[in-house]
Amino acid sequence: MQAVAVRTAARYGIAALAVSTAAALGLQLLVAPWTGPGMRHAVFFIAVLAAAATLLIVGSLRRGRDRSERRRRDLEREMAARQRSEAMFRRLAEANLVGVGVGDLQGRVSYVNDEMLRMMGRTRADFEAGRLDWRAALAPESAPAQARAEADLLAQGQGGGYEKVFLRPDGGRTPFLSAGALLEDPGLHISVAVDLTERKQAEEALRAADRRKDEFLATLAHELRNPLAPIRSGLELLAQPGLDAPTAARARAILERQVSHMVRLVDDLLDVSRISHGQVPLRRSRVALAGVLHGALETSRPALEAAGHALVLELPPQPLWVDGDEVRLAQVFANLLNNAARYTPRGGTVRLSLVAEGRQAVVRVQDDGEGIPGHMLGRVFDLFVQVEPSPQRQGGLGLGLALVRNLVQMHGGEVRADSAGPGHGSVFTVRLPLAPGAAAALPAPAAASAGPAAAGGLRILLADDHVDAADGMALLLRALGHQVTCVHDGLAAVEAARRLRPQAALLDIGMPGCDGYEACRRIRALPGGTAVRLVALTGWGQEGDRQRAREAGFDRHLVKPADLRSLNQALSG
Repeated sequence: MQAVAVRTAARYGIAALAVSTAAALGLQLLVAPWTGPGMRHAVFFIAVLAAAATLLIVGSLRRGRDRSERRRRDLEREMAARQRSEAMFRRLAEANLVGVGVGDLQGRVSYVNDEMLRMMGRTRADFEAGRLDWRAALAPESAPAQARAEADLLAQGQGGGYEKVFLRPDGGRTPFLSAGALLEDPGLHISVAVDLTERKQAEEALRAADRRKDEFLATLAHELRNPLAPIRSGLELLAQPGLDAPTAARARAILERQVSHMVRLVDDLLDVSRISHGQVPLRRSRVALAGVLHGALETSRPALEAAGHALVLELPPQPLWVDGDEVRLAQVFANLLNNAARYTPRGGTVRLSLVAEGRQAVVRVQDDGEGIPGHMLGRVFDLFVQVEPSPQRQGGLGLGLALVRNLVQMHGGEVRADSAGPGHGSVFTVRLPLAPGAAAALPAPAAASAGPAAAGGLRILLADDHVDAADGMALLLRALGHQVTCVHDGLAAVEAARRLRPQAALLDIGMPGCDGYEACRRIRALPGGTAVRLVALTGWGQEGDRQRAREAGFDRHLVKPADLRSLNQALSG
Protein backbone atom coordinates (compact mmCIF):
# COMPACT_ATOMS: atom_id res chain seq x y z
CA MET A 1 0.00 0.00 0.00
CA GLN A 2 2.80 2.42 0.86
CA ALA A 3 4.56 1.64 -2.41
CA VAL A 4 1.35 2.30 -4.34
CA ALA A 5 0.97 5.65 -2.60
CA VAL A 6 4.47 6.76 -3.55
CA ARG A 7 3.93 5.77 -7.14
CA THR A 8 0.61 7.54 -7.21
CA ALA A 9 2.15 10.69 -5.70
CA ALA A 10 4.89 10.56 -8.27
CA ARG A 11 2.34 10.28 -11.02
CA TYR A 12 0.40 13.21 -9.67
CA GLY A 13 3.59 15.17 -9.18
CA ILE A 14 4.47 14.63 -12.82
CA ALA A 15 0.99 15.60 -13.79
CA ALA A 16 1.20 18.76 -11.72
CA LEU A 17 4.56 19.53 -13.23
CA ALA A 18 3.09 19.04 -16.69
CA VAL A 19 0.11 21.29 -15.88
CA SER A 20 2.29 24.07 -14.47
CA THR A 21 4.72 23.83 -17.35
CA ALA A 22 1.88 24.00 -19.84
CA ALA A 23 0.47 27.01 -18.03
CA ALA A 24 3.81 28.77 -18.14
CA LEU A 25 3.81 28.13 -21.87
CA GLY A 26 0.27 29.40 -22.28
CA LEU A 27 -1.26 25.95 -22.72
CA GLN A 28 -4.08 24.23 -20.81
CA LEU A 29 -4.04 20.56 -19.79
CA LEU A 30 -6.96 18.75 -18.20
CA VAL A 31 -6.13 16.17 -15.50
CA ALA A 32 -8.81 14.04 -13.89
CA PRO A 33 -9.29 14.80 -10.17
CA TRP A 34 -7.84 12.42 -7.73
CA THR A 35 -9.87 11.61 -4.60
CA GLY A 36 -8.10 8.59 -3.40
CA PRO A 37 -7.48 8.27 0.27
CA GLY A 38 -4.17 8.91 1.95
CA MET A 39 -1.54 10.90 0.12
CA ARG A 40 -3.75 13.81 -1.24
CA HIS A 41 -2.07 16.57 0.74
CA ALA A 42 1.38 15.23 0.07
CA VAL A 43 0.70 14.91 -3.64
CA PHE A 44 -0.70 18.46 -3.79
CA PHE A 45 2.33 19.81 -1.94
CA ILE A 46 4.65 18.10 -4.38
CA ALA A 47 2.64 19.50 -7.31
CA VAL A 48 2.88 23.08 -5.96
CA LEU A 49 6.61 22.74 -5.52
CA ALA A 50 6.99 21.44 -9.06
CA ALA A 51 4.87 24.24 -10.47
CA ALA A 52 6.91 26.87 -8.62
CA ALA A 53 10.16 25.40 -9.83
CA THR A 54 8.86 25.31 -13.37
CA LEU A 55 7.78 28.98 -13.24
CA LEU A 56 11.20 30.02 -11.92
CA ILE A 57 12.99 28.18 -14.68
CA VAL A 58 10.74 29.52 -17.44
CA GLY A 59 10.96 33.09 -16.07
CA SER A 60 14.74 32.91 -15.99
CA LEU A 61 14.81 31.62 -19.55
CA ARG A 62 12.47 34.38 -20.71
CA ARG A 63 14.53 37.11 -18.97
CA GLY A 64 17.70 35.71 -20.53
CA ARG A 65 16.02 35.70 -23.92
CA ASP A 66 14.95 39.35 -23.44
CA ARG A 67 18.44 40.43 -22.45
CA SER A 68 19.92 38.65 -25.46
CA GLU A 69 17.35 40.34 -27.72
CA ARG A 70 18.19 43.78 -26.33
CA ARG A 71 21.90 43.08 -26.68
CA ARG A 72 21.37 41.94 -30.26
CA ARG A 73 19.42 45.10 -31.07
CA ASP A 74 22.10 47.25 -29.40
CA LEU A 75 24.80 45.51 -31.40
CA GLU A 76 22.82 46.01 -34.62
CA ARG A 77 22.36 49.72 -33.85
CA GLU A 78 26.07 50.09 -32.98
CA MET A 79 27.04 48.27 -36.17
CA ALA A 80 24.70 50.45 -38.25
CA ALA A 81 26.12 53.62 -36.68
CA ARG A 82 29.66 52.43 -37.32
CA GLN A 83 28.78 51.65 -40.93
CA ARG A 84 27.20 55.10 -41.36
CA SER A 85 30.29 56.73 -39.83
CA GLU A 86 32.63 54.74 -42.07
CA ALA A 87 30.51 55.57 -45.13
CA MET A 88 30.56 59.27 -44.21
CA PHE A 89 34.34 59.17 -43.69
CA ARG A 90 34.92 57.47 -47.04
CA ARG A 91 32.62 59.91 -48.79
CA LEU A 92 34.48 62.85 -47.30
CA ALA A 93 37.88 61.31 -47.99
CA GLU A 94 37.01 60.28 -51.54
CA ALA A 95 35.69 63.76 -52.31
CA ASN A 96 39.42 64.68 -52.26
CA LEU A 97 38.84 68.17 -50.92
CA VAL A 98 41.83 67.60 -48.65
CA GLY A 99 44.46 64.89 -48.34
CA VAL A 100 43.54 62.08 -45.93
CA GLY A 101 45.73 59.22 -44.76
CA VAL A 102 45.82 56.58 -42.02
CA GLY A 103 49.10 55.09 -40.88
CA ASP A 104 51.56 54.64 -38.06
CA LEU A 105 54.43 56.77 -36.81
CA GLN A 106 56.98 54.58 -38.58
CA GLY A 107 55.73 55.79 -41.96
CA ARG A 108 53.54 52.83 -43.00
CA VAL A 109 50.26 53.77 -44.68
CA SER A 110 47.07 51.70 -44.36
CA TYR A 111 44.70 54.12 -46.11
CA VAL A 112 45.24 57.11 -48.38
CA ASN A 113 42.95 59.10 -50.67
CA ASP A 114 43.77 60.38 -54.15
CA GLU A 115 44.38 63.96 -53.00
CA MET A 116 47.07 62.84 -50.57
CA LEU A 117 48.64 60.70 -53.30
CA ARG A 118 48.66 63.74 -55.63
CA MET A 119 50.33 65.90 -53.00
CA MET A 120 52.98 63.22 -52.47
CA GLY A 121 53.43 62.76 -56.22
CA ARG A 122 52.62 59.05 -55.95
CA THR A 123 50.07 56.68 -57.50
CA ARG A 124 47.50 54.20 -56.27
CA ALA A 125 49.78 51.46 -57.56
CA ASP A 126 52.56 52.69 -55.25
CA PHE A 127 50.18 52.39 -52.29
CA GLU A 128 48.89 48.94 -53.24
CA ALA A 129 52.45 47.69 -53.75
CA GLY A 130 53.45 48.93 -50.29
CA ARG A 131 55.89 51.52 -51.67
CA LEU A 132 54.35 54.43 -49.77
CA ASP A 133 56.26 55.87 -46.81
CA TRP A 134 54.90 59.22 -45.66
CA ARG A 135 57.85 59.86 -43.32
CA ALA A 136 60.42 59.38 -46.11
CA ALA A 137 58.40 61.77 -48.31
CA LEU A 138 58.86 64.71 -45.90
CA ALA A 139 61.43 67.36 -46.77
CA PRO A 140 64.31 67.68 -44.27
CA GLU A 141 63.15 71.15 -43.18
CA SER A 142 59.85 69.58 -42.03
CA ALA A 143 61.58 67.66 -39.22
CA PRO A 144 60.91 70.25 -36.45
CA ALA A 145 57.21 70.50 -37.34
CA GLN A 146 56.93 66.70 -37.48
CA ALA A 147 58.55 66.38 -34.06
CA ARG A 148 56.00 68.81 -32.59
CA ALA A 149 53.16 66.94 -34.30
CA GLU A 150 54.24 63.58 -32.84
CA ALA A 151 54.70 65.04 -29.36
CA ASP A 152 51.20 66.56 -29.42
CA LEU A 153 49.73 63.35 -30.81
CA LEU A 154 51.20 61.18 -28.05
CA ALA A 155 50.49 63.68 -25.26
CA GLN A 156 47.02 64.92 -26.25
CA GLY A 157 45.80 62.38 -28.79
CA GLN A 158 45.52 65.06 -31.48
CA GLY A 159 47.18 68.18 -32.89
CA GLY A 160 47.11 70.53 -35.85
CA GLY A 161 48.48 73.60 -37.61
CA TYR A 162 51.81 72.11 -38.72
CA GLU A 163 53.35 73.40 -41.97
CA LYS A 164 55.40 70.75 -43.77
CA VAL A 165 56.62 69.96 -47.27
CA PHE A 166 56.40 66.76 -49.32
CA LEU A 167 59.27 66.04 -51.74
CA ARG A 168 57.78 64.48 -54.85
CA PRO A 169 59.65 61.85 -56.91
CA ASP A 170 59.70 64.30 -59.87
CA GLY A 171 61.73 66.76 -57.80
CA GLY A 172 58.78 69.03 -57.08
CA ARG A 173 57.69 70.24 -53.66
CA THR A 174 54.20 70.38 -52.12
CA PRO A 175 53.85 72.61 -49.05
CA PHE A 176 50.91 71.60 -46.87
CA LEU A 177 49.18 72.26 -43.56
CA SER A 178 48.47 69.14 -41.50
CA ALA A 179 46.47 67.94 -38.50
CA GLY A 180 46.15 64.50 -36.94
CA ALA A 181 44.45 62.37 -34.26
CA LEU A 182 45.03 58.95 -32.72
CA LEU A 183 42.61 56.16 -33.63
CA GLU A 184 41.24 53.37 -31.44
CA ASP A 185 43.39 50.85 -33.26
CA PRO A 186 46.73 50.69 -31.41
CA GLY A 187 49.52 52.60 -33.13
CA LEU A 188 47.38 54.14 -35.88
CA HIS A 189 46.51 57.77 -36.47
CA ILE A 190 44.64 59.72 -39.10
CA SER A 191 46.22 62.73 -40.84
CA VAL A 192 44.52 65.47 -42.84
CA ALA A 193 46.57 67.71 -45.16
CA VAL A 194 45.65 70.91 -47.04
CA ASP A 195 47.76 71.83 -50.09
CA LEU A 196 49.33 75.28 -49.55
CA THR A 197 50.89 75.60 -53.03
CA GLU A 198 48.45 78.23 -54.31
CA ARG A 199 48.60 80.17 -51.06
CA LYS A 200 52.40 80.15 -51.09
CA GLN A 201 52.41 81.30 -54.71
CA ALA A 202 50.01 84.11 -53.87
CA GLU A 203 52.17 85.14 -50.91
CA GLU A 204 55.28 85.14 -53.11
CA ALA A 205 53.43 87.20 -55.74
CA LEU A 206 52.54 89.74 -53.05
CA ARG A 207 56.13 89.83 -51.81
CA ALA A 208 57.38 90.26 -55.39
CA ALA A 209 54.89 93.08 -55.94
CA ASP A 210 56.06 94.70 -52.73
CA ARG A 211 59.69 94.38 -53.83
CA ARG A 212 58.84 95.88 -57.24
CA LYS A 213 57.10 98.76 -55.47
CA ASP A 214 60.17 99.41 -53.32
CA GLU A 215 62.45 99.14 -56.35
CA PHE A 216 60.19 101.48 -58.29
CA LEU A 217 60.18 104.10 -55.54
CA ALA A 218 63.97 103.89 -55.19
CA THR A 219 64.40 104.14 -58.97
CA LEU A 220 61.91 107.01 -59.16
CA ALA A 221 63.97 108.90 -56.59
CA HIS A 222 67.10 108.14 -58.61
CA GLU A 223 65.54 109.24 -61.90
CA LEU A 224 64.26 112.47 -60.37
CA ARG A 225 67.65 113.24 -58.82
CA ASN A 226 69.43 112.82 -62.16
CA PRO A 227 67.81 115.86 -63.82
CA LEU A 228 67.69 117.75 -60.53
CA ALA A 229 71.48 117.56 -60.22
CA PRO A 230 72.29 119.56 -63.40
CA ILE A 231 69.34 121.86 -62.66
CA ARG A 232 70.83 122.74 -59.28
CA SER A 233 74.30 123.07 -60.75
CA GLY A 234 72.94 125.35 -63.48
CA LEU A 235 71.12 127.53 -60.97
CA GLU A 236 74.22 127.76 -58.79
CA LEU A 237 76.23 128.68 -61.87
CA LEU A 238 73.79 131.39 -62.97
CA ALA A 239 74.01 132.88 -59.48
CA GLN A 240 77.77 133.39 -59.79
CA PRO A 241 78.75 137.07 -60.23
CA GLY A 242 80.44 138.12 -63.47
CA LEU A 243 79.27 135.06 -65.42
CA ASP A 244 80.01 135.44 -69.14
CA ALA A 245 77.20 135.17 -71.69
CA PRO A 246 78.32 131.92 -73.45
CA THR A 247 78.56 130.08 -70.11
CA ALA A 248 75.18 131.42 -69.03
CA ALA A 249 73.69 130.28 -72.35
CA ARG A 250 75.09 126.76 -71.88
CA ALA A 251 73.67 126.67 -68.36
CA ARG A 252 70.23 127.72 -69.60
CA ALA A 253 70.34 125.05 -72.33
CA ILE A 254 71.10 122.42 -69.69
CA LEU A 255 68.21 123.62 -67.55
CA GLU A 256 65.81 123.47 -70.51
CA ARG A 257 66.84 119.92 -71.44
CA GLN A 258 66.55 118.63 -67.90
CA VAL A 259 63.19 120.28 -67.30
CA SER A 260 61.97 118.66 -70.52
CA HIS A 261 63.29 115.32 -69.26
CA MET A 262 61.34 115.71 -66.01
CA VAL A 263 58.20 116.61 -67.96
CA ARG A 264 58.57 113.42 -70.02
CA LEU A 265 59.07 111.43 -66.84
CA VAL A 266 55.88 112.79 -65.30
CA ASP A 267 54.04 112.32 -68.60
CA ASP A 268 55.05 108.65 -68.66
CA LEU A 269 53.73 108.16 -65.14
CA LEU A 270 50.43 109.79 -66.07
CA ASP A 271 50.24 107.84 -69.34
CA VAL A 272 50.60 104.53 -67.53
CA SER A 273 47.78 105.45 -65.17
CA ARG A 274 45.49 106.69 -67.95
CA ILE A 275 46.16 103.78 -70.29
CA SER A 276 45.72 101.22 -67.50
CA HIS A 277 42.26 102.70 -66.84
CA GLY A 278 41.35 102.99 -70.54
CA GLN A 279 41.33 106.80 -70.42
CA VAL A 280 43.56 107.46 -73.45
CA PRO A 281 41.58 107.94 -76.68
CA LEU A 282 43.37 107.13 -79.93
CA ARG A 283 43.20 109.75 -82.69
CA ARG A 284 43.14 107.26 -85.54
CA SER A 285 43.98 108.06 -89.12
CA ARG A 286 45.64 106.24 -91.99
CA VAL A 287 49.38 106.66 -91.44
CA ALA A 288 52.50 105.42 -93.22
CA LEU A 289 54.67 103.50 -90.79
CA ALA A 290 57.90 104.69 -92.40
CA GLY A 291 57.01 108.26 -91.40
CA VAL A 292 56.18 107.10 -87.88
CA LEU A 293 59.58 105.40 -87.60
CA HIS A 294 61.40 108.51 -88.78
CA GLY A 295 59.58 110.52 -86.13
CA ALA A 296 60.58 107.99 -83.46
CA LEU A 297 64.20 108.19 -84.63
CA GLU A 298 64.22 111.95 -84.21
CA THR A 299 63.04 111.52 -80.63
CA SER A 300 65.61 108.80 -79.85
CA ARG A 301 68.59 110.18 -81.77
CA PRO A 302 70.09 112.06 -78.78
CA ALA A 303 70.19 108.86 -76.71
CA LEU A 304 71.70 106.87 -79.59
CA GLU A 305 74.31 109.55 -80.30
CA ALA A 306 75.24 109.98 -76.64
CA ALA A 307 75.95 106.24 -76.43
CA GLY A 308 77.91 106.22 -79.71
CA HIS A 309 75.69 103.56 -81.27
CA ALA A 310 75.52 102.80 -84.99
CA LEU A 311 72.01 102.77 -86.40
CA VAL A 312 70.90 100.48 -89.24
CA LEU A 313 67.55 101.41 -90.79
CA GLU A 314 65.73 98.97 -93.09
CA LEU A 315 62.59 100.21 -94.85
CA PRO A 316 60.60 98.65 -97.72
CA PRO A 317 60.46 100.42 -101.11
CA GLN A 318 56.68 100.83 -100.89
CA PRO A 319 54.76 102.44 -98.02
CA LEU A 320 52.95 100.30 -95.44
CA TRP A 321 49.78 101.88 -94.09
CA VAL A 322 48.04 101.27 -90.79
CA ASP A 323 45.02 102.80 -89.08
CA GLY A 324 46.39 104.29 -85.90
CA ASP A 325 47.35 107.23 -83.76
CA GLU A 326 50.58 108.58 -85.28
CA VAL A 327 51.74 110.24 -82.05
CA ARG A 328 51.14 107.14 -79.92
CA LEU A 329 52.76 104.81 -82.46
CA ALA A 330 55.83 107.06 -82.58
CA GLN A 331 55.89 106.84 -78.77
CA VAL A 332 55.91 103.03 -79.01
CA PHE A 333 58.93 102.88 -81.32
CA ALA A 334 60.80 105.69 -79.56
CA ASN A 335 60.48 103.78 -76.29
CA LEU A 336 61.86 100.63 -77.93
CA LEU A 337 64.78 102.56 -79.47
CA ASN A 338 65.56 104.28 -76.16
CA ASN A 339 65.44 100.89 -74.46
CA ALA A 340 67.94 99.50 -76.99
CA ALA A 341 70.23 102.52 -76.48
CA ARG A 342 70.09 102.13 -72.70
CA TYR A 343 70.81 98.39 -72.59
CA THR A 344 73.53 98.28 -75.25
CA PRO A 345 77.15 98.95 -74.25
CA ARG A 346 78.73 102.04 -75.75
CA GLY A 347 79.50 101.77 -79.48
CA GLY A 348 76.92 99.06 -80.16
CA THR A 349 74.57 98.62 -83.11
CA VAL A 350 70.83 99.17 -83.14
CA ARG A 351 68.82 97.90 -86.10
CA LEU A 352 65.32 99.18 -86.97
CA SER A 353 63.42 97.32 -89.70
CA LEU A 354 59.94 97.32 -91.26
CA VAL A 355 58.45 94.56 -93.42
CA ALA A 356 55.01 93.24 -94.33
CA GLU A 357 54.16 89.65 -93.41
CA GLY A 358 50.75 88.54 -94.62
CA ARG A 359 48.24 91.18 -93.53
CA GLN A 360 50.50 92.55 -90.83
CA ALA A 361 53.15 95.25 -90.69
CA VAL A 362 56.10 93.98 -88.65
CA VAL A 363 58.58 96.35 -86.97
CA ARG A 364 61.68 94.94 -85.30
CA VAL A 365 64.08 96.76 -83.01
CA GLN A 366 67.24 94.69 -82.60
CA ASP A 367 70.37 95.41 -80.58
CA ASP A 368 73.61 93.65 -79.72
CA GLY A 369 73.42 94.67 -76.08
CA GLU A 370 73.09 92.97 -72.73
CA GLY A 371 70.27 90.63 -73.69
CA ILE A 372 67.46 89.31 -71.50
CA PRO A 373 67.56 86.25 -69.20
CA GLY A 374 65.07 83.59 -70.23
CA HIS A 375 63.06 83.83 -67.01
CA MET A 376 62.45 87.54 -67.63
CA LEU A 377 61.16 87.35 -71.22
CA GLY A 378 57.58 86.91 -70.08
CA ARG A 379 57.79 89.76 -67.54
CA VAL A 380 59.62 92.60 -69.27
CA PHE A 381 56.31 94.21 -70.30
CA ASP A 382 54.92 94.21 -66.75
CA LEU A 383 54.59 97.53 -64.98
CA PHE A 384 57.65 98.64 -62.95
CA VAL A 385 59.63 95.53 -63.94
CA GLN A 386 63.26 95.99 -64.96
CA VAL A 387 65.75 93.38 -66.12
CA GLU A 388 67.96 92.92 -63.06
CA PRO A 389 68.54 96.63 -62.40
CA SER A 390 72.03 97.53 -61.22
CA PRO A 391 74.12 100.65 -60.62
CA GLN A 392 75.98 100.00 -63.90
CA ARG A 393 72.85 100.75 -65.91
CA GLN A 394 71.02 104.01 -66.43
CA GLY A 395 67.77 102.58 -65.17
CA GLY A 396 64.39 104.07 -65.95
CA LEU A 397 61.18 103.41 -64.08
CA GLY A 398 60.10 100.20 -65.76
CA LEU A 399 57.33 102.12 -67.50
CA GLY A 400 58.45 102.20 -71.13
CA LEU A 401 57.76 98.60 -72.12
CA ALA A 402 54.48 98.55 -70.21
CA LEU A 403 53.39 101.58 -72.24
CA VAL A 404 54.54 99.85 -75.43
CA ARG A 405 52.45 96.76 -74.79
CA ASN A 406 49.32 98.69 -73.83
CA LEU A 407 49.51 101.05 -76.82
CA VAL A 408 50.19 98.22 -79.27
CA GLN A 409 47.25 96.23 -77.93
CA MET A 410 45.02 99.30 -78.24
CA HIS A 411 45.94 99.30 -81.96
CA GLY A 412 44.91 95.64 -82.29
CA GLY A 413 48.50 94.45 -82.47
CA GLU A 414 50.94 92.44 -80.40
CA VAL A 415 54.51 92.81 -79.18
CA ARG A 416 57.03 90.24 -77.99
CA ALA A 417 60.61 90.13 -76.78
CA ASP A 418 63.21 87.56 -77.82
CA SER A 419 66.76 87.04 -76.64
CA ALA A 420 69.31 84.23 -76.68
CA GLY A 421 70.25 85.24 -73.14
CA PRO A 422 72.58 87.64 -71.34
CA GLY A 423 75.25 89.09 -73.61
CA HIS A 424 73.45 88.12 -76.82
CA GLY A 425 71.31 91.18 -77.47
CA SER A 426 67.55 91.29 -77.86
CA VAL A 427 64.84 91.73 -80.48
CA PHE A 428 61.49 93.45 -79.88
CA THR A 429 58.89 92.66 -82.54
CA VAL A 430 55.72 94.71 -83.01
CA ARG A 431 52.95 93.38 -85.28
CA LEU A 432 50.18 95.73 -86.42
CA PRO A 433 47.28 94.98 -88.77
CA LEU A 434 47.70 96.61 -92.16
CA ALA A 435 45.01 99.04 -93.19
CA PRO A 436 42.51 97.67 -95.76
CA GLY A 437 44.00 98.05 -99.24
CA ALA A 438 47.56 98.45 -97.91
CA ALA A 439 50.50 96.87 -99.71
CA ALA A 440 50.68 93.10 -99.71
CA ALA A 441 53.58 91.26 -98.18
CA LEU A 442 56.91 92.56 -99.43
CA PRO A 443 60.31 90.90 -99.24
CA ALA A 444 62.66 92.17 -96.58
CA PRO A 445 64.72 95.08 -97.93
CA ALA A 446 68.47 95.18 -98.12
CA ALA A 447 70.14 96.80 -95.15
CA ALA A 448 71.07 100.45 -95.53
CA SER A 449 73.46 101.53 -92.83
CA ALA A 450 73.14 105.01 -91.46
CA GLY A 451 76.68 104.69 -90.06
CA PRO A 452 77.66 105.89 -86.59
CA ALA A 453 75.23 108.23 -84.92
CA ALA A 454 76.25 111.90 -85.30
CA ALA A 455 78.89 112.83 -83.87
CA GLY A 456 94.33 128.96 -58.22
CA GLY A 457 91.68 125.71 -57.35
CA LEU A 458 91.88 121.91 -57.13
CA ARG A 459 92.63 119.52 -59.94
CA ILE A 460 89.33 117.65 -60.05
CA LEU A 461 88.38 114.56 -62.04
CA LEU A 462 84.64 114.39 -62.74
CA ALA A 463 83.13 111.10 -64.01
CA ASP A 464 79.42 110.83 -64.86
CA ASP A 465 77.81 109.14 -67.85
CA HIS A 466 74.90 111.57 -67.60
CA VAL A 467 76.39 114.11 -69.98
CA ASP A 468 74.29 117.11 -68.94
CA ALA A 469 74.91 116.38 -65.28
CA ALA A 470 78.66 116.19 -65.92
CA ASP A 471 78.73 119.36 -68.04
CA GLY A 472 76.66 121.33 -65.54
CA MET A 473 78.83 120.27 -62.62
CA ALA A 474 82.03 120.96 -64.59
CA LEU A 475 80.84 124.47 -65.42
CA LEU A 476 80.06 125.16 -61.78
CA LEU A 477 83.40 123.80 -60.55
CA ARG A 478 85.32 125.81 -63.14
CA ALA A 479 83.41 128.95 -62.14
CA LEU A 480 84.62 128.28 -58.60
CA GLY A 481 88.22 128.28 -59.85
CA HIS A 482 88.90 124.54 -60.09
CA GLN A 483 90.59 122.72 -62.97
CA VAL A 484 88.16 120.05 -64.13
CA THR A 485 88.64 117.03 -66.38
CA CYS A 486 85.36 115.40 -67.39
CA VAL A 487 84.89 111.76 -68.50
CA HIS A 488 81.79 109.62 -68.95
CA ASP A 489 82.54 106.05 -67.91
CA GLY A 490 84.37 104.20 -65.15
CA LEU A 491 87.32 102.89 -67.18
CA ALA A 492 88.00 106.37 -68.56
CA ALA A 493 87.95 107.69 -65.00
CA VAL A 494 90.63 105.22 -63.89
CA GLU A 495 92.80 106.06 -66.89
CA ALA A 496 92.39 109.82 -66.35
CA ALA A 497 93.30 109.43 -62.68
CA ARG A 498 96.45 107.48 -63.62
CA ARG A 499 97.43 110.14 -66.16
CA LEU A 500 96.42 113.39 -64.44
CA ARG A 501 97.01 112.65 -60.73
CA PRO A 502 93.95 114.68 -59.59
CA GLN A 503 93.66 116.03 -56.07
CA ALA A 504 89.95 115.13 -55.92
CA ALA A 505 87.53 113.05 -57.93
CA LEU A 506 83.74 113.12 -58.13
CA LEU A 507 82.50 109.74 -59.34
CA ASP A 508 78.98 108.75 -60.32
CA ILE A 509 78.08 105.18 -59.33
CA GLY A 510 75.97 103.99 -62.25
CA MET A 511 78.50 104.14 -65.10
CA PRO A 512 79.24 101.74 -67.97
CA GLY A 513 82.57 99.97 -68.27
CA CYS A 514 82.92 99.65 -64.53
CA ASP A 515 80.75 101.25 -61.90
CA GLY A 516 81.83 103.96 -59.47
CA TYR A 517 82.63 101.48 -56.70
CA GLU A 518 85.06 99.55 -58.89
CA ALA A 519 86.55 102.78 -60.32
CA CYS A 520 87.15 103.97 -56.76
CA ARG A 521 88.94 100.75 -55.81
CA ARG A 522 91.13 100.91 -58.93
CA ILE A 523 92.05 104.57 -58.36
CA ARG A 524 92.99 103.80 -54.77
CA ALA A 525 95.34 101.09 -56.08
CA LEU A 526 97.19 103.53 -58.38
CA PRO A 527 100.46 105.15 -57.27
CA GLY A 528 99.41 108.12 -55.17
CA GLY A 529 95.79 106.97 -55.27
CA THR A 530 95.41 106.93 -51.51
CA ALA A 531 95.95 110.72 -51.44
CA VAL A 532 93.08 111.48 -53.83
CA ARG A 533 89.93 112.91 -52.24
CA LEU A 534 87.24 110.54 -53.62
CA VAL A 535 83.61 111.61 -53.46
CA ALA A 536 80.66 109.50 -54.63
CA LEU A 537 78.09 111.73 -56.36
CA THR A 538 75.05 109.60 -57.19
CA GLY A 539 71.32 109.31 -57.29
CA TRP A 540 71.47 106.16 -55.13
CA GLY A 541 71.01 107.40 -51.58
CA GLN A 542 69.88 104.58 -49.30
CA GLU A 543 71.95 103.54 -46.27
CA GLY A 544 73.11 100.40 -48.05
CA ASP A 545 74.48 102.58 -50.87
CA ARG A 546 76.41 104.72 -48.39
CA GLN A 547 77.83 101.62 -46.73
CA ARG A 548 78.99 100.23 -50.09
CA ALA A 549 80.63 103.57 -50.87
CA ARG A 550 82.57 103.48 -47.61
CA GLU A 551 83.63 99.88 -48.22
CA ALA A 552 84.83 100.75 -51.74
CA GLY A 553 87.08 103.51 -50.40
CA PHE A 554 85.13 106.73 -50.92
CA ASP A 555 85.80 109.57 -48.50
CA ARG A 556 82.30 111.04 -48.86
CA HIS A 557 78.94 110.07 -50.34
CA LEU A 558 76.77 112.85 -51.79
CA VAL A 559 73.27 112.34 -53.14
CA LYS A 560 72.25 114.20 -56.30
CA PRO A 561 71.49 117.03 -56.49
CA ALA A 562 74.21 118.10 -54.05
CA ASP A 563 74.11 121.71 -52.85
CA LEU A 564 77.16 123.92 -53.17
CA ARG A 565 77.96 123.93 -49.46
CA SER A 566 77.97 120.12 -49.22
CA LEU A 567 80.06 119.93 -52.37
CA ASN A 568 82.68 122.35 -51.04
CA GLN A 569 82.83 120.50 -47.73
CA ALA A 570 83.26 117.14 -49.49
CA LEU A 571 86.09 118.46 -51.69
CA SER A 572 87.92 120.25 -48.91
CA GLY A 573 87.67 117.38 -46.45
